[in-house]
Amino acid sequence: MRWACSPSITGYYKFVGLAINMVAGWFFGKGAYYVCLAWTGLAMAFFTIKTLSAIKTSADDQKRRKMLLLVIGGMQIVLMWWLGYSGSLSQAAAKAAAGGAAGAGAGAAGAGAPLTAAAAAALKGMSYAAGTFAEKNELVAKGVTDGVALTTLGAAAELCAAAKDCGGFTWKGAKETKKTTVVHFKSLTGAKAVKPSDEWHAYQKKA
Repeated sequence: MRWACSPSITGYYKFVGLAINMVAGWFFGKGAYYVCLAWTGLAMAFFTIKTLSAIKTSADDQKRRKMLLLVIGGMQIVLMWWLGYSGSLSQAAAKAAAGGAAGAGAGAAGAGAPLTAAAAAALKGMSYAAGTFAEKNELVAKGVTDGVALTTLGAAAELCAAAKDCGGFTWKGAKETKKTTVVHFKSLTGAKAVKPSDEWHAYQKKA
């Protein structure tokens, strides 16, 4: 019976740690999130192992019992990571870094500003596709946080054209929007395959 109750006990306490992780990540960034994740995950593993260790078994089962406890304890850390929402922190960090501006390394632009000559030239060197990139290889560049930036499509095109390692960018929403939007930038290897979608749009650098 105690073994049957353990999932409900550990599941309840796990969400306390998840809340701590998200609060830390929201206010102090992803670095603080992962530090708290390691701390709460290890604490959850220790709690689970100590709780289940109180269950008495026969002497013949001690070796298998210890191995099972270690596996269950290690799973707590994995579950804490899997149940978290670290992806939301990336978009929050991008919005905070952008500060509501359309910069992303190309200067601020108005929400309804037309394409600049540099942006138009950059888009000519790219091909459009209705969809998003299948690979998750994010671009590492100035003005981009975990491959994400809040910017205009024109500024995104200029940024990608200037970055040698940028293979393309994708966004969700209207195709011809001139407003700031969350844009995902991909590296050269991450922008090879396009996954068709009615909601997403992508620009890929021409070979």
